[in-house]
Amino acid sequence: MRAAALGPTPLPTLSPVQGAVPQLLTSVAAVARYVALLIAPVALTARHEIVETRAPDAVFLAGLLALIAIGVGAWILARRRSMWLLPLAIFAATLLPVCWVRILSGAIVAERFLFVPSAAIALAVALAPRRGDAGPFFLLASAAAALWLFTLLQPRVAIWKDEGTLFGSMLRESPNSPHVHGIIGGYYYRRRDLERAAYHYRRSYELYPRSGEMLLNLVAAEDELGRTDSAFVHVRKLNALYPEYGAGWYALGNIYARVYQPDSARIAYEQAIRLMPGFAQAENNLGAVLEQLGRFNEALAHYRRAEQILPGYPDAARNRSRLTATLRAKSDSAARR
Repeated sequence: MRAAALGPTPLPTLSPVQGAVPQLLTSVAAVARYVALLIAPVALTARHEIVETRAPDAVFLAGLLALIAIGVGAWILARRRSMWLLPLAIFAATLLPVCWVRILSGAIVAERFLFVPSAAIALAVALAPRRGDAGPFFLLASAAAALWLFTLLQPRVAIWKDEGTLFGSMLRESPNSPHVHGIIGGYYYRRRDLERAAYHYRRSYELYPRSGEMLLNLVAAEDELGRTDSAFVHVRKLNALYPEYGAGWYALGNIYARVYQPDSARIAYEQAIRLMPGFAQAENNLGAVLEQLGRFNEALAHYRRAEQILPGYPDAARNRSRLTATLRAKSDSAARR
C-alpha cells in the first residue's frame, strides 16, 4: 500500500543482513523483538539497531515459538470459525512481513510498524466481552493496561511532530548508529543541505563499511557537491564490493555523464540495465547519452522503454517528445531543401 501511494523506490537497497541463513535467523528473531515491544513498550524508538543472528539463540527460539503459536492459533480458530481469527489474521498479516529482513533496509524494528498489529490486539480485547469470557475484572485489567500504555506512549507524540525533532531524538539515543546517520543524511539530502548529508553518509559508512547503500548515497551527495574525484573513488569501491549491484553502475554512469564522457556513461548505464532490466531511470539516462552521441533512434527506443517501465515518467516523456520534435523538424527542413 505504501509503494502504491508513494510510487516505486528510485534505487534498490541492499539488505542489512547478507546470506540466506542469517537473513532467515534474523527475521525470526525480529518477531520476538516486536512481540516484546508490543507487550511491554518501555524502550520505544523510531528505529532499533539490527541485531544480526548468525546462529540459533534464545531470541530466535522465542521468535520461532511465537510463529508456531500464531500458526497453531490460526488453524484452531479457522476450524472453529471463531471471530477471533480476524484480529489474529490482522496481527500476523501486518507484523510478520516487516520482520523479513530482505524487505526493509536499515530500520527493521521500529515503533511505527507496531501501530496496526497493536490495533489487532485492541480488536481482540474488544471481542472478549462479547463471547462472555470476561467479567468486571477483565474490563478493569484492560483499562489499567490502557492507562499504562498511554503513559508510556504519550511522550512519543511530541517527538513525532516533525522530521527534524524525530531524527534528532534518534541521534541522541544512538549517536554511533550507522543507520541513524544514514537516515539523517537522507533528511539533509532532501533539504538540499548536501554538506551535512555527505557528512552523515560518510559517518554511516565509517561505522558500517558493509553498507553499499550508504556508500551509494555518499557518492550522490559528493557528485552534486562537485567533488567528482572523491565520488569516483567511492563509486569504484562500491562496484568492486558489490559488482552485481546495478545502482552502483547507474551512479557511475551519472558521474561520467556529468563530466561529459558519454561513451563511458553509456557502458555504465548498459551494465546497470543488464543487472536491473526494469530500471526506468537508467533507461532514460542511457537515452540521453546516446542522444549526445548522435544515435537518435536508439535514444528514442530507450526513452520509450523507460515510459513502458514507469508509465507517466515525466523525464522520459519530455525527452521523447523533444527529440521526436527535433527529428521531425530536421526531416521537414531536409525535405524542403
